[in-house]
Amino acid sequence: MKNLLALALVACFASSVLPCLAQATDSPAQAQAVLNRLLQAVKDNDYNAFVQDGTPQFMAGMTKQMLMGVHGQLAPRMEGGYVTEFMGKLNQSGMDVFVYKLIYSAGGDDTLVKLVLDGNKVAGFWLQ
Repeated sequence: MKNLLALALVACFASSVLPCLAQATDSPAQAQAVLNRLLQAVKDNDYNAFVQDGTPQFMAGMTKQMLMGVHGQLAPRMEGGYVTEFMGKLNQSGMDVFVYKLIYSAGGDDTLVKLVLDGNKVAGFWLQ
């Protein structure tokens, strides 16, 4: 009986949620373009390229040393190739938050990416 109830709950969840998830497969073009530039800047350790599309607060909060640290951790894995997978979009504090998965060609753990856009400016960027 418990198994039937669990199966019914899974079926109910799948029928109501999965169609919504299936619709969230394409990253908006603007967000994807910004993400590509940011990831390339991380890979190249290019501070100016990294902050060029940022809000004044983003630019003030990001130092060359911070980027160098992220570059040191991720660039070796990025060199072997990677792809991004759009996971969804949130609206938080009046800004658009785009969530991606960074998948490395060499395998290993993926990286969770959050890109926050305030209009056409980068307000936040997290790699976890």
